[in-house]
Amino acid sequence: MHKPALIISTLIFVILVLSVVRISVSNRISVSGIALQNTEENVSLLKKENLILQEKLLTLSSFTKIASNAGELGFAPNKTNFVISTSISVARLDARQVIKQ
Repeated sequence: MHKPALIISTLIFVILVLSVVRISVSNRISVSGIALQNTEENVSLLKKENLILQEKLLTLSSFTKIASNAGELGFAPNKTNFVISTSISVARLDARQVIKQ
């Protein structure tokens, strides 16, 4: 008679322990789910902000914007072109040859 009572009490204890473990795991999963949702919201906000900043960067770095800002600052476009010409070769044909000037 003593053996069945011991088995039943052991099974009840195991059921209680497993229930506590299940509740603990469920709680951790729900907390991590909330943290994951917050992180996803932050990522979404940062992506939106990044798109806005990219658009501002493209607008401010466009040639028309730079030209209008230069005009406001008093810069005038250069009408003449200049060319730098030299008779000294920039690169050698053979590394052992000495450049003659």
